[in-house]
Amino acid sequence: MSEKLVHDLTARLGAMIRELSVKNERRVYVEVAPDDLRQAVRVIFEEMGARYATATGMQVQDGFEVLHHFVFDSQRVVVSLRVSTESEAPEFDSITPLITGAEFIEREMRDLLGIQFKGHPNPKRLILSDDWPDDVYCLLYTS
Repeated sequence: MSEKLVHDLTARLGAMIRELSVKNERRVYVEVAPDDLRQAVRVIFEEMGARYATATGMQVQDGFEVLHHFVFDSQRVVVSLRVSTESEAPEFDSITPLITGAEFIEREMRDLLGIQFKGHPNPKRLILSDDWPDDVYCLLYTS
């Protein structure tokens, strides 16, 4: 793990960081507030030059979270930028206006988990058929 990378993340993201944890020499997790997501993405992707790999959306015990995974290829390190909400109707800013490659994964999370992405340029369904019920999401746990 490059200590310089962690230092750079800390210096550039500053007060946006809610928590930063180094899991091992190849994995870093950075949690930011939902309102800081786009700015944090801009810093990591545009200023620091990381490659966008994919995103992971999931329902957790107290809400939902989305992790956007970035790769610093020269250092062989994955940085996962985490945002979460306790809302039963999850909504996060879309990063597609910054990274066009995020379009399909955000649409997939919308289809399967019901996560809405504000500002997404094409929020139509990706996986589910058009006649699928609007309020039924395949990967949600319901009690």
